[in-house]
Amino acid sequence: MRPSALFCWALAASTAAAGVLPLPYQLGEHVDLRADAVGFTGGWGSVPEKERLKLRQKAGYTWTFPNEPEGYKKRQEQRWVEIQALDHYQERLDNFVQYTQVRTVPNYTQNGFDVVDIPHDLWQRMRDRLHEQLPKARTESEVQGIYGSERPRMVGHGEGRNLLSELQPILEKWVPDIETGLQPVTAYGMRAYGRGASLGFHTDRVDTHVISAIVHVDHKYDDDAEPWPIEIEGHDGLRHSVDLKPGQMLLYESAKCPHGRSTALKGDWYASVFVHYKPKDMATYWPYQQKDVWLAVPPGWDSKPLMDDGTPGERWAGAFLTHDSVVVQGMADRLATSSKKGLPDKVKRNLAAAHPAPAPNNHKRMRHESRIDPELLKKAHEAALAAGEEPVKRQGPSLSQVAPKDIPKEHTGEDLDDDDDGDDAEEAKAALKRPEGRTLKKSARRDRVAP
Repeated sequence: MRPSALFCWALAASTAAAGVLPLPYQLGEHVDLRADAVGFTGGWGSVPEKERLKLRQKAGYTWTFPNEPEGYKKRQEQRWVEIQALDHYQERLDNFVQYTQVRTVPNYTQNGFDVVDIPHDLWQRMRDRLHEQLPKARTESEVQGIYGSERPRMVGHGEGRNLLSELQPILEKWVPDIETGLQPVTAYGMRAYGRGASLGFHTDRVDTHVISAIVHVDHKYDDDAEPWPIEIEGHDGLRHSVDLKPGQMLLYESAKCPHGRSTALKGDWYASVFVHYKPKDMATYWPYQQKDVWLAVPPGWDSKPLMDDGTPGERWAGAFLTHDSVVVQGMADRLATSSKKGLPDKVKRNLAAAHPAPAPNNHKRMRHESRIDPELLKKAHEAALAAGEEPVKRQGPSLSQVAPKDIPKEHTGEDLDDDDDGDDAEEAKAALKRPEGRTLKKSARRDRVAP
């Protein structure tokens, strides 16, 4: 149902200055000044924390979200409570960065996801290639957030960048309010998850992976009555479980909607390709770089109790959400670590790749309650700005590695690209470069409702 003309006019007027398009409800916190414009040009820790908060204030962030539906707001406030209960510095920081991205970037569809059919001929070609190549497929290197004893196997999809161009019209039709269209970024896979696999909840790279699709090629379950659904948080505040059939694909706002697979795969394998796009006109429709998310992290994220004992936390998994309501199979139990067991093996491997060797965590877990109160948040902001001492410089937030920035050609099938010009890897790298920081510009807008 289309809203009334009066509603459209009022919503367009309220959002025009923020550089977003009208929807039945517009999520996120919309500010006119980006990180580069206020001088936050480095990474996390490039300026002292109280200086970051001053720049955050200058950009206009207030952590207010007037357009959130009640169910969505309740889920996000519960997320705040659970993340504040994480008592290890690294795990709390990484969860807060993910949470900040979820809550502050805008939406371009009504509920964040949809399911459509893959073009039949395209699906058949990839399915045939999958069945031919899977027995001799190589094992993927370990990726944070993927759990289970078997690492995924990789089969190139064989379509080159033609895959992105063939699917692009489908995704552009899904997000008509991005009026200048989408720019292809990357197609990763086919990734065949193995028996017992699960996937932590996360959002994708904010600067490149904006409008995406999970292209499900095929699977081999033990029993079709026990599928392996992708779970995604919609803009309605609910977690939706989507059982994709072979030949279907999930369209989703991948930088906005947390998604994962909480159950263990009961079957031999499950294979999909992941395709990602961003708006062609980033300045108008998606002026976000990773530094914008870091700048938007609210004061109070580092409130006590918070330990910095050399360990990242029992469940830490890099740029993944690990608070209690998004637990997936394979994650460590809280209080599971001891002087005898130390950290879980998965955390140890992830830690070794990104941090110095940790000491085992022998601390008992302490929890505390936290509530979202604007007055308390304001006081926390003022207290942080008035603090006289700077904290010890620590490791910064983790970056998403679910789909690496540099995609090996054997993962994409680009060795079979029709143009055969040998520069596909360079083209893929160029497409993944972050856009230059630009201030938000205005554009003409039409009053319409996203599907």
